[in-house]
Amino acid sequence: MGAPIELFGWQAGPEGFVRYGTSPNPVLSEWQDYLYLNAAGGRGSGKSTAGACRTLLYALAWDGSLGIVTAPTIQMLHDATVPALMKVMHESGLQPGDHYDYYALPRDELVLKTGERETKIIFRPTEHPDRLRGQDAAFAWMDEPSYAVEKAFLNLQATLRQQGYPHQAWLTGTPRGRLHWTYQIFNDQMRPPGPGTYKLDMAPT
Repeated sequence: MGAPIELFGWQAGPEGFVRYGTSPNPVLSEWQDYLYLNAAGGRGSGKSTAGACRTLLYALAWDGSLGIVTAPTIQMLHDATVPALMKVMHESGLQPGDHYDYYALPRDELVLKTGERETKIIFRPTEHPDRLRGQDAAFAWMDEPSYAVEKAFLNLQATLRQQGYPHQAWLTGTPRGRLHWTYQIFNDQMRPPGPGTYKLDMAPT
């Protein structure tokens, strides 16, 4: 593998966005379960890179897991979110064919082959939130949630039920104000029922 991706500021360190609630060891007792993170910031803040880094960190640590990566539309997925993940993978030394296989539309998924078991990441738009149901996932990355309805987030939460893995989801996007569901959920005003730790990181531009 290549050199680790250089992280900065709010991204870096054990309490930073990328590593918060994780451990170098794939041991359930060392990873925080039902953890929800939100990195909110403007353009140039590095939030999408941070989301991609956290996605890769989780996928490499927990082979056999299933992850769901979303963006508001198919076009936004393939214009920004998927390229961000691919860039981080390439910079980490992962090579197509050797370390992973990417399957384009209509399958739209990535299979990571670095562990004893394959890890799968599926890419889905949030514009049809009901289509996010039905999976048993371990982790999820929701890119640009400010353009998605709250139901999409709640449906993603409901998929985090794959047994034997820490259940975590992270959001990266541009803030949309105090009335938006992302603000209200992550500021303890409108929390969904059930277990969970919510943490908001404001990513300076």
